[in-house]
Parts: sequence; structure tokens; C-alpha cells
Amino acid sequence: MTKTSRLHYYLTSLGTLPFLGCALLLCLSINKLPYLGEVITIIHVYGLVIVSFMAGIYWGQELVKPNKAGPSLLIPSNAIALSVWLAYLSASLPVFTLSLIIIFLLLLWIDFHLYTTNTISRLYFKVRVVATSLVVFSLIVVFFCL
Repeated sequence: MTKTSRLHYYLTSLGTLPFLGCALLLCLSINKLPYLGEVITIIHVYGLVIVSFMAGIYWGQELVKPNKAGPSLLIPSNAIALSVWLAYLSASLPVFTLSLIIIFLLLLWIDFHLYTTNTISRLYFKVRVVATSLVVFSLIVVFFCL
């Protein structure tokens, strides 16, 4: 494993901790943290940021794609980012939580397509599967704690 791939692995793994931590806090009926606010707001805003970040990765991948063959990721990346923001602004807490679960699974499906077309490496996809599994598990726990 190269230094860059180790860093990617560690950063992705660390990125799942707020999801896991918030889910645990909600299971323990800890709904508010000093200085940070409502735990449900923390996990929702964090999810919103991560989805937007992930959508941005697809935009970047499209811009550096060596051959422009295959479907473009520009429109899906924008649609994902805008839809998660719209859901955050308009949906109830349980509906937004379900929206995040669906969107994270959609992002993983896109990554699967990118993996099968050799656009992303096996290691990157493997890390994404693990991270998405942890995030989706956390969000399911949050959903049932609401």
C-alpha cells in the first residue's frame, strides 16, 4: 500500500467516525452536545457535507478522465448535490435520514460502475464499500432512534 493510499484509507475511515459517534449518542439518548448542539443536526449536516464532497469527486473525475467515452458524471454529480440540499431544507428528520441512506447507496452504485470500467482502483472501491457500509449502518440506527 502506497503512502497516498494509506492516507486515503485513514482519512476515509476517520470520516465515518462522526456517523458512528452520533448514532451511538442517540442510542444512549444523548440528544445534545455542549457547544455543538443537537446530535441529529450534527449528523445531518455532516452527511450533507460528505454527500456534497463525494458528488464533487465525481465532477473532478469527469474533468480528468483521459477518454471522454462513457456517460458523463457532470449532471449526476450536480443532481446529487442539489437533491441532498433540497431534501435537507424540506424533509422531516426521518425522511432526510432515509434520503441520506439512499444517496450514500447511490454514490456506492456509481463507484461500482466506475470500478467495473477501471476508472477507480480496486483498493479505492474496497475502502468505499467499507465506509459506506459503516455510514449506512449508522444512519439506519439513527433512523430507528428518532
